Amino acid sequence: MINCSRIVAILFISFASISFFYGCNGDGNTPEATCDSNNLNLCTTEEECSGAEGYWYNDTCNENEQPLTCDAEHLGLCTTEEDCTEAGGHWDNTSCEERVLISSIEFADENLANCVSETGFTYAEELTILECSNKSVNELYENLVIDITPLTK
Repeated sequence: MINCSRIVAILFISFASISFFYGCNGDGNTPEATCDSNNLNLCTTEEECSGAEGYWYNDTCNENEQPLTCDAEHLGLCTTEEDCTEAGGHWDNTSCEERVLISSIEFADENLANCVSETGFTYAEELTILECSNKSVNELYENLVIDITPLTK
């Protein structure tokens, strides 16, 4: 016979399961359930969760790692222009791409580099029209097709 001063019953509902635990809280022989790898739902802090080999996110201890989401490190997971922009990417009508700084482009022609610089734009996708008349640009084709793909005229 178990000698308990008080029996404790706990019902936990998590994302994928419902668990029912009971134990003795007091002087009895039945140990109270604690945070461990079999009872991650009893972990109340990130430290407890990590110690039980769980993954802490959304203020709860989870059995699996947090799924990757659309963010600056995972632009390929963005599925809408809004999500892409919020993550710091550039939406190109079908996918989210890293933004290209104009200052990072190596131009084949110094006069072309100066012409692009004079536009005042920061990112390549902002540059859609470029007027370089009378600038003595000699190597236009290579840079425009490869590096400044949004350029339309």
